[in-house]
Amino acid sequence: MLYWAVQRALYPATQENGLSATMSEADPSSIDAFIRRWAASGAAERANYQLFLSELCDVLDAPRPEPQAADDAQNGYVFEKAAK
Repeated sequence: MLYWAVQRALYPATQENGLSATMSEADPSSIDAFIRRWAASGAAERANYQLFLSELCDVLDAPRPEPQAADDAQNGYVFEKAAK
C-alpha cells in the first residue's frame, strides 16, 4: 500500500492519467517529508496504518476518515467499517 501511495504522490495528476487534481497541488516538500518518514518505518503495517493513512490524507489535502458513530448508517468514511 505504501508503494501506491508514494507513486500517486510522486506522479502529478493529469487529465490523461485520470488522477484527481488535488494530488497535483500537493506541496513537494511535504511529499518528500512524508516519504522519508514512512520509508524508515519498521514495516508494522497493522500498527501504523491509521496514522499512515491520516498523514497521507494531510499530504494530499484530502479529508481524514471520521470517527465511528453508533449508527452504522453514518459510517461512510471511517477506519474499519463493520462488515455485514
